[in-house]
Amino acid sequence: MIELKHGDRVRLATWVHPYDRTTVDVVTVRGSTADHNATLSEAMAQYHEDPEAAYFRARTNGHQTAWTYQGGNALTDSKAYYEAMKVKEAADLARAILLAPGDVVQIEGERFTVQVARGNEKVIRNSDPIHFIRTPV
Repeated sequence: MIELKHGDRVRLATWVHPYDRTTVDVVTVRGSTADHNATLSEAMAQYHEDPEAAYFRARTNGHQTAWTYQGGNALTDSKAYYEAMKVKEAADLARAILLAPGDVVQIEGERFTVQVARGNEKVIRNSDPIHFIRTPV
């Protein structure tokens, strides 16, 4: 079983497009909530939320607790920016965990089956290309 956590980079072996991003981030309710809390100043402390409470609310409401996210791209005429992004993408690709449809993964103690969103088999077409379907133990 593949262990994943919030912030891991993942990819499919079929994502080999030479001009486009080929990795995505794993995001969890707990991790996203903790990241959000970390950005708030002390003056905004009243808006801190307990990651466990956020997770419980998501489960209670039938929402996803883990998903993937592809950040946006920007068009630019800056060669320096383009070169820096090529280096970052190469590093992301090197550290990405390879997934395949049907793989069983464990994220924060829960088991999920990897499902690729239709149209994302060969290239990333939307912001959530890999779905994690909760799997009974």
